[in-house]
Amino acid sequence: FRLVAPSASRSHAMDGEGNFARLDVVPEERRRDDLCIPAAASAAMLLGLVCCFFLPMGSTFHRPYDVRSNTLASARRAEGCMNPVVSSGSFWTDSPALADQWERELRGWELVQVTDLQRHGDRWLYRHDIVDNVCWPGQLNSSAAKMRAECDFDLDSLWQAFPHEPDPYAFPAPGHCALMQITLSGLRHSRQLGLLLGAEYARGGRHPLRGLASMGCMPGAVSLASDSVEKNERTIQEVYTGLCGWGPTLTEFPASEVLLNRTTTDPGTPFWLRPGVCGGSKLAAYVQEADAALRQSSQWTAEVRRLAEKAAVFLGRPVPDDVADYRPFLSALIDCTVCHACLGLDDAPTGLLNSHGLPDGSGLFGRLDHIETAGVLWPLRYFSSLGEEALLRYARLQHGPYFAALGDRMQAAVDAIRHGNSMHDAPKLFIEVMSDTDISPHLYLLGLKEEAAVRPPWLATLITELWVRGAGASADFAVRVLYNGRVQKPCPGQDGSLCPWASFRSLLARLAPEMSECPAFYGNYEMGSTFRPR
Repeated sequence: FRLVAPSASRSHAMDGEGNFARLDVVPEERRRDDLCIPAAASAAMLLGLVCCFFLPMGSTFHRPYDVRSNTLASARRAEGCMNPVVSSGSFWTDSPALADQWERELRGWELVQVTDLQRHGDRWLYRHDIVDNVCWPGQLNSSAAKMRAECDFDLDSLWQAFPHEPDPYAFPAPGHCALMQITLSGLRHSRQLGLLLGAEYARGGRHPLRGLASMGCMPGAVSLASDSVEKNERTIQEVYTGLCGWGPTLTEFPASEVLLNRTTTDPGTPFWLRPGVCGGSKLAAYVQEADAALRQSSQWTAEVRRLAEKAAVFLGRPVPDDVADYRPFLSALIDCTVCHACLGLDDAPTGLLNSHGLPDGSGLFGRLDHIETAGVLWPLRYFSSLGEEALLRYARLQHGPYFAALGDRMQAAVDAIRHGNSMHDAPKLFIEVMSDTDISPHLYLLGLKEEAAVRPPWLATLITELWVRGAGASADFAVRVLYNGRVQKPCPGQDGSLCPWASFRSLLARLAPEMSECPAFYGNYEMGSTFRPR
């Protein structure tokens, strides 16, 4: 094995110990069909997450991050910061007894498709003009030496160049971090998540995925889709690299097929990932109605006002006059607390932290998080209060295209197996990297209200698995949904970990927009199965 010199990589970073951490791709001419992907063949894989690649002599080997240098210590395994799957190093966060029960239920079933809708990795702050980009009086900022180790590297992704712009939180100094950029910890954790996905779904994994386990990450086996933002693009690169043992290439993953453009609905792009695709006057009227109801809700106004007053004490500034600004005001304090405390800047207000110095989900921080997330979900909660049909009329237009695309890909696998057709050329694992405000509504609409009640942590994973038992026309299909390593039960009357495909399909069809009311989706997305909205 030989390491690639820094000059050979298009994008690279140096960790705090001066070691080069490879962030880019194995040159396409060096990719070999006989490369293996991470496997859980031993306890060492599960405990140390050591990835083994079988390369011919003379092939280029890029050293992955040493995941043992994880900057989240064991005491920092707080869900307010990080997906517990990543911070614990275990794909499963259910109790051992439940995990054993779920395993028994899977006997006789084979996994055929996985969709991982996830949040990006650890990042620096968003812009919060509502607090003038000042977290609190006397704040630390990205000029700190700690943040130089986290942020001072080339930001370019495989698909786009990202300039290193000054950090307004560090003004008048430029700071070491750009707004919203992924940190070195975020890159390491993203790679670690990829390793964990490999340990679960790859050859020798706990639940090997048909096709991926036998063929590896051959072209077409994995599908990538990401919001067109640096933190998301770098996350998906690292997750893929951890899973497959090499980075994605532009030949297999061109920007036009991977990156979400939030202003267009071009065919072949993952435009269906964003909310509001259907557009139109009807959806605009629903949005306006929900906004008016928010302003007129005395309960919401009183509750959020009380918490905004508490937030104002920490922020050192008055509460905004407009009730519509309360949520952004709370969001600023939450974002500042998470980024500072979870990245190791020890100046976050102690009244928001637990005994480990992390965001306290059971204290005031937790109450702020719940009410701010309720604001994100307000339109869904408002229309739900008017009845199921009112909720569905709004949800189908605002969020329905995602569920239509998910239903279509799952139904395509079902159709292929029932008709005895090969799935060789179809993707087996779909990785989609979005943000917390994209994931929360999906949790809510799947009936996972408790999980939707708080902001998804960094690298949160909403995983949908399709399982088959038998073959041909008589094959049975079932779905398992996992959120941050825990089995969920989205289907009505579901007792165990598996939901019959017919029930889950009905759930997705119920959320998908009618063809006549969403031409922006159906006119630009080619349905490849018998799935149709209900």
